[in-house]
Amino acid sequence: MTAEQLSASVDRLVEERLATGRYRSREDVLLRALRELADHEQTLADVESGLADEKAGRVRDLADAVSELRDKFRFSEQKCPTGYCSPTGLSSNWKAPAAGTNRMPLTWPLAGSMGLLIP
Repeated sequence: MTAEQLSASVDRLVEERLATGRYRSREDVLLRALRELADHEQTLADVESGLADEKAGRVRDLADAVSELRDKFRFSEQKCPTGYCSPTGLSSNWKAPAAGTNRMPLTWPLAGSMGLLIP
């Protein structure tokens, strides 16, 4: 693909996004695209880091980590908002990993982006 073809292709994509009305300018479209790319690259780096941690044996049992957090922040299951937590204190949407796979890299966050609610 030549630079002119690429430019025309990029122009079409930018114009399509502008036509949605979500963006005020071509610059807004390109800035959003670059931010999304940076977020994607960070996610890939985080996954690679987690896999390296697992390979190196830097993992912990999920139940132990949750228990430690509860103790550290003095949370109890009774403080869990109705309808948001299971009896274990995890989000009711959370599915336990298959037997023998409930280990997580030490670098993984436990809340927010992982969808866990630690009561």
